[in-house]
Amino acid sequence: MKRLKKLLVFLSTGTMAVVLAACYGVPVDEMYNSLIRAKDDGGNPIKGLKVSIVNPGTDSLSNYTNENGIAYFGLFENEIVEKIVIEDVDGSDNGGEFIKTEVPFEKTDTIDVTLELRVE
Repeated sequence: MKRLKKLLVFLSTGTMAVVLAACYGVPVDEMYNSLIRAKDDGGNPIKGLKVSIVNPGTDSLSNYTNENGIAYFGLFENEIVEKIVIEDVDGSDNGGEFIKTEVPFEKTDTIDVTLELRVE
């Protein structure tokens, strides 16, 4: 089951776009890599968050943050990206429950996002 989940994440993320581009000869200068780094108020990385790149009129691309709080995406230069949505989908397993956060997308190598803990 874990293998299937990893395969589905691979196929549904920008990683697959990079693989397809490499196989079918899309010029490298037409693609760029973007990473989103999620951290808590103390600057600590948050693992296991679902990060989605929302494109208007199409399905969003999703990936999960790794142990360094980073989610990678391979995007086309002319791709229009509206926003980034970061959700805590595993509850308190990653050090607490974090509030869903939406930020505007910036065409840059790294986007740092600080998430707030849900307080009840």
